[in-house]
Amino acid sequence: MRNINALLTYKSGLPFIFGAFCMIISGSYFIAAMVAEATIGRPSSTFAIGYIQAPIAAMALGAVGFAMGSFIAQQIGRYRPQWEHLVNVKSPITLSLFLIISSFGVYLSANVGYANVKDFEERSKPHVIIDKGLLLKVFSLPFNSPRFQDAVKTWDLRKESAGLSYSFISWLVGTNKMIPSIKWNSRQVTVVSDRDIILIRDDAGKNISQTDLSKYDYTRELWAVPVRFQLQEQEYLAVIANLRSTSNRAMVLIYSPEGALVYHEILERKGCETIIKKVTDLKTQQESVEVKTPASFYLIASK
Repeated sequence: MRNINALLTYKSGLPFIFGAFCMIISGSYFIAAMVAEATIGRPSSTFAIGYIQAPIAAMALGAVGFAMGSFIAQQIGRYRPQWEHLVNVKSPITLSLFLIISSFGVYLSANVGYANVKDFEERSKPHVIIDKGLLLKVFSLPFNSPRFQDAVKTWDLRKESAGLSYSFISWLVGTNKMIPSIKWNSRQVTVVSDRDIILIRDDAGKNISQTDLSKYDYTRELWAVPVRFQLQEQEYLAVIANLRSTSNRAMVLIYSPEGALVYHEILERKGCETIIKKVTDLKTQQESVEVKTPASFYLIASK
């Protein structure tokens, strides 16, 4: 009984109160986010791991709260010893305040967890993100004698994830890991993903353009093909980004000859591997882009 009473003094009790509060608040956030992901979201293939990670993360944040409470209790004892009688952990008022504040915190944190998933799903709905008015979206070819050219797969997350083992095997068999490049306006360029950023680099490794996609699902693979929308102009670069496998999303990005993003659209990919192709009119040599999705369309020059 003496040990229990000692735990309920302000110096011992405050760390437990702070720790419990942080663990309850963070736990409610993680649970609400997981429920939202399962009901309104697009759960990843590793979603079930969250049931293990969430309690571990909640306990870790509880430990942080415990440390904060210990620090505050020490400061009270050191600088304001006269407050000891005010900080009565055993009092009904203290316990009631703890329950009220915790309940309010659970409500707020759960709503934040749910809202974050909802906002992410709203942002990830198929829609046009950027349109500079240089291209026109149509659902049938404007010419009757087309020639199709497939895009080049320039980056694959599975190869990047191979890491050290891939490099070791390549060293054993005497091959090097090569990043596919494409010829774009008389220069060789690579289109790769660096975490959540799409990078276009020249053959010297200098960045020509970079696009931040951190607000969306991570990129799984990239395909690219140069396209001359206007015969008298230089080539644009059409890129398709297939996002994580279970996202059912892809992105089409069109870059100007200078590397500026002029068209960016997020697409539905459910039941279809989204691909792009360059389409050339054999009679006029006019070029456009075919975007193959469950609702395929073409991008042509607006003029």
